[in-house]
This record gives sequence, structure tokens and C-alpha cells, in this order.
Amino acid sequence: IAERYYRVLASRGPEGPKPNVARTLFALEALDSYKELEFVKDIFEKSLQWMYKSTSTGWFKEWLSTSSEYSFSQIPILKLRSDVRHTSQVATTACMWNGKRSHLASLVNNINSAFLAGKGFWPENFGDSQPKLLSTIYSLEALVKVTSGTYRLPCDDVLDNHTCQEVRINIKDCCTNILKELSLGDGLIGYSFRAPTPYLTGMTLFRLVYLTIFNSDIKEIIELMITSILKKLRNFGWEDETVKKENRQATRMRTNLRVIAGLSKCEDINQLLNIDQKGHL
Repeated sequence: IAERYYRVLASRGPEGPKPNVARTLFALEALDSYKELEFVKDIFEKSLQWMYKSTSTGWFKEWLSTSSEYSFSQIPILKLRSDVRHTSQVATTACMWNGKRSHLASLVNNINSAFLAGKGFWPENFGDSQPKLLSTIYSLEALVKVTSGTYRLPCDDVLDNHTCQEVRINIKDCCTNILKELSLGDGLIGYSFRAPTPYLTGMTLFRLVYLTIFNSDIKEIIELMITSILKKLRNFGWEDETVKKENRQATRMRTNLRVIAGLSKCEDINQLLNIDQKGHL
């Protein structure tokens, strides 16, 4: 199980090492080719057990420190929230490493129920009305994996027919809104959330690029993002344009890693972008 380093944030108070869903998923993906090794196999089993146990109700729930509902009270309270992004990451994990059908069904049903139909995206927590980019990308990834047959069972064997159809409609709606997002951000994602940036585009590319063979809408999304990200290439690579200009140089390493990781997952970038043998678009 991946853990966060100890840190202290003024707005959140002390935060010690704790299990982290996203980093656990990334670690499992990185170690997948070595899982036959005994010590790696043990890590896999413990990590999957923790992820599945943490979502036994169909949601990954996390405590959130928030203000009291009473205006006269200055004491913060803890609220247990149903985290859409982390639930989606566990659903992706279950698809990749053959989780139980009933468990995956409960995860997908909850993810689907959190979809903001009027906005085409997903929120951070179930019941919220504000769209969030990371929740949207991870939810889209999980649902496409279920409907595309990357799980050991077809969608109709995991969910009832009505839910399967609704999931496919929500996927289509989400892809349509991401395409609108890209048109507003000149091929980069982030326009409606903060600002279009190579950093968020690289993250999106990394999570969705391998799904192009299953979904034509995602293929169109990836083509637009890669074309735009290559046009944004500078002599230093890329940087996060959402931060202040004087601080952007410090973001180059993490932004380059995000973008390069996404591009490296595209098995045939030349064919995807119709690049000729001379390397011209």
C-alpha cells in the first residue's frame, strides 16, 4: 500500500502517513509485470485486499474535516464522505485484476449514480453539484473498462440491462463535454476548471489513451490532446501554465513526467495521429 509522507498543512492540520488509493493503483500498475515474484505477489494481495475491504459498501469513504452547521460554533467536525474519484480507482483496479463481480457491480452502480447529467461530469463526492476534473477522468476510465469488455465478464453480466444502457449514455455525454472542453482550451483540458494546461492534459492522456481501441469518442479526444500537446512542446518540454509565471520553471519536471507517461502508453502514436514516415502531421 502506497502512503503519503508526513506533512503539515495550515488549513488541514497535521497529516501523517496513510494509505492512498491513487498511489496504490499506480504502484500496482508499475509492478504488474513482476507480480509472479513472491514478495511482489504478497504486496499485490495485501494492496488489493485493502482496496476491496475499504469499498465493501460500494463506496470508498473518507473523513473530511469541515465546519459545523451551527454558525456560532468554531469547532470543526468530521464528516464521512463518499469519494467518487477513489471509488472509481478501485473499480478500475477490480477490472484489471479480476475483482468479484458483485463488488464491481456495486462500485459501478454508485459511480454511475453520482454522474451530473446536466453538466456531463462527475463531482468529487456523491451528492455534490460541482464538477471535478480528476473525478471525471477516473470515473470515465472505470466505466469504459466495464462496458468495453476489459473485465472478465461483459457489461450485461455485471449490471442489469437498464444500468448498462444508462452507463453508456453517460459515457457518451461525458465524452461530448470533454470534446467541448478541448475546443475551448485549444486542445488542452482544464478550461472549465481552472485553465487549460499541459499538466492536466498529460494526466488525462495517461489515464485514457489505452482506451482508444474501445471507444471512438475517446480516440477523438486523445487525437486532439496529442496534437495540441505536441504543438505546446518547448525546448524544456512542458510546464504547468496554471501557476504564476515566476514559479512555472519548478513545475517542468512533474509536467514532463505526466505528458511523457501519457505518450508512452500510446502503442502506435504515428498511426493514431496519421503521422507519415518523415514525422510530419
